[in-house]
Amino acid sequence: MDSWTKNFAKALEHATEIDKDLAERSQLGLRGEDVSQLTASTRRKISHIENSCSQLEEELNIHSGDPITYRVTESEINRREGVLMGLQNRIATFKVKIAQDPGSASRAELMGGGPAKKRVWGETAETEGLANDGVLQLQKKKMEEQDAKLGEISKQVGGITRVGHAIHDELDEHHKLLDNIDTKIHKTSIKVEKESNRMEVLRKEASTGTCW
Repeated sequence: MDSWTKNFAKALEHATEIDKDLAERSQLGLRGEDVSQLTASTRRKISHIENSCSQLEEELNIHSGDPITYRVTESEINRREGVLMGLQNRIATFKVKIAQDPGSASRAELMGGGPAKKRVWGETAETEGLANDGVLQLQKKKMEEQDAKLGEISKQVGGITRVGHAIHDELDEHHKLLDNIDTKIHKTSIKVEKESNRMEVLRKEASTGTCW
C-alpha cells in the first residue's frame, strides 16, 4: 500500500470520528447540555482533516504529472480524484453542521427537515456504501490491476527498446559501408586526376614534338 492510500485511509478514519462527535454533540444539544468543549475539539479535527485533504490533493497532482515513476495509471488517478472529492464534500458538510446550533439542528432532523441522504458527490458506484476496510480492499485490488498493466507496458517498452537497438546497429553498418564507398571514390578521384594530368602532359609534349 503506497503512502497516498495510507494517508487517505487515515483521513477516512478521522471523518468517521467527526461523524460520531457531531452525533454526540446533537444529542447533548437536545438535552440542553454544554457542548462548547466538544464543539472546540470537533472544529480542530475538521481543520486537521481539511489540511490532510489538501496534502492528498497536492500529492495526487504530483503523481498525475509523473505516473510512470509513481506507478499509477490514469484510471487510478481519476478514481483517487473521485474519492478525494467525496471526502472533501463530507468535510464541507461537517463545517455546515458544526456552525449550526446543535439543538435546533437535531430537532429539524428528527422532524424530517434534515437534508435527504444521497450519494456523496465524487463517490463512484464501486465505493458507495463501503466501509473503510471495503474501500481499502478495493484500492488494493485496483493497485494490483495497475501493477499488472504497468508490467505489460514495461514488456512493450522493452520490446521497442530492443527494436531500437537493432535499428541503431543496422544504421551503424550502413554508415560504415558509406564511409568505405566514400574512401574508394576519393582514391579513384585522385587516380583519375593523376591520369588526367599525365595525359595533359603527353598531349603538350606531342604538340611540341618532344614526345619520345
